Amino acid sequence: MANPKDMNQILTMEPMKLAGWLYETYVNKIPTPQSSQEFREYNHLLGDIANAYAFLASTHAAASIMVRSAKRKKADKDVVDDCIDRRDAIDDCMRALKMQYEAFSRMITVQKQADEELKMLGEV
Repeated sequence: MANPKDMNQILTMEPMKLAGWLYETYVNKIPTPQSSQEFREYNHLLGDIANAYAFLASTHAAASIMVRSAKRKKADKDVVDDCIDRRDAIDDCMRALKMQYEAFSRMITVQKQADEELKMLGEV
């Protein structure tokens, strides 16, 4: 699937293709590092996820405007439904990203706490 170059291309994609593209592009399997070193190697993921979320939030706002605009213009029901489907696909992707961010952030916190406990026990 070709990557959209700008927000307008994203907001005009066929809804099912958009949902697939969003999943392929933004919803990544979160690694499960086992050591402090591995966590340091993956720290950039939090920033990547936050940046993706911010982009999708602005895209979601534009999609919401498109829904209202299509309704005001009394566009064909299929056009309105496609606008709603795009907005909802973006919203679902944002929720997945938020869950990934929270899960990975929690994993980092737990690892840091474990490292601190090992330090206190003199095992590091």
